[in-house]
Amino acid sequence: MKPFPLLFLLLLTLLGCIEEAQQQSFDVLISPERAAVGELIFLKVRAFDENGLQSIEFFYVGSFFQSRGCKNKKGCTILFRIVPRTEGVHTLDFNVINSAGEFSLHTIELEVFPYEKTEHPLACHLETREFSCNNFQIGETLFEDANSIFESISFESSGLHITGVLAKPKQQGKFPLLMLAHDSERGIAEFHYDAISKFVESGFVVLAPTFSGQEGPEGKSEGKADVSFIETFQLLDLLECGKQLEFVDSNRTALFGAGIGGNIALRAIQISDEFDSAVVIYPISDAMKQYDRHRRILWSEADYLSDLNIFKEIDLLDEESRKAELAKRSPVLCTDKINTPLLLTHCWNCMVAPIADGFDLAQKLESNSKEFKFVQYENVQTGFIWMQRRDESRKAFNETVEWFNGHFSK
Repeated sequence: MKPFPLLFLLLLTLLGCIEEAQQQSFDVLISPERAAVGELIFLKVRAFDENGLQSIEFFYVGSFFQSRGCKNKKGCTILFRIVPRTEGVHTLDFNVINSAGEFSLHTIELEVFPYEKTEHPLACHLETREFSCNNFQIGETLFEDANSIFESISFESSGLHITGVLAKPKQQGKFPLLMLAHDSERGIAEFHYDAISKFVESGFVVLAPTFSGQEGPEGKSEGKADVSFIETFQLLDLLECGKQLEFVDSNRTALFGAGIGGNIALRAIQISDEFDSAVVIYPISDAMKQYDRHRRILWSEADYLSDLNIFKEIDLLDEESRKAELAKRSPVLCTDKINTPLLLTHCWNCMVAPIADGFDLAQKLESNSKEFKFVQYENVQTGFIWMQRRDESRKAFNETVEWFNGHFSK
């Protein structure tokens, strides 16, 4: 038999490589390209296997981090999120498992730089008005336990019918008022009730508005989400209603906010000095950074951070208008306006507003000589304050109550 011509052999080899490449592929896109300690890093993993994919396992610096299923599809795109705790070179291992149970390991290195304070391109922008109680009503009982009663409430704010929840102790007396800004885009959820009940057990009357566009057992609120603006006004209008309740000591008021509610709470203490103290937990304090993160996650999870879907409208604006709208929603820019003692609580595993935002906010507070305390938790995630079965959650809750009680006027 005559030997194949060399060109034909090369062609067969090339076709074989192409066929193998078509059978399997893998890559990872990292954003932002420059990773820093405390910042939220997005890892977009894309894998392909002609035989179908079962799952992708992610190992971060040698330890198992997360596994996500691929439903036996040939192509699989998964978004992982990490918050680096140390600088240096970090190893990222991805174990791709196909539908036949075959493994393929892929390793990349990520260089993590130290956290650096950066100058913000936007300036402080605050808007306010006079606040008042209008058409406040207490409705039906929603929930009751041994120590507390939860009732629906409604009031009017900026011409809109707003609902909410009132939680109060069963015993007689006058109690300090705690205004609560929750962290859910859908309204006050069942998982919020445990922590609210704990606040009542600790001697507080709690008022929590169901912000515009949200709905729960307490009813639906009119309007649409307008983070930090109309929601902050709704909170402060409801405060005026709360101070008129016969079982409230209007000389003792406190404010609590988590996540997007932390954003609203920060805005509230920048335009009002009515509160003796405030606590914010993993607050979304920088809308510009959050907007950039939101754009990056549209890679594969367009509904992530849907509580900030106002960005969909901001996207349509010209650059200058977009900056103005983001400045309105960035309380980190106006820390000089805060006169209320503030407890800032954050966690290293918080994936909505990463702890780097907490670093930025704490530095701004310190540079403006504000009274605050910055507490960091290692092993909990976004939403941990509501999970009262965990030790760190209970510790954070107790620190919150101690902060409030320590700042009431004697």
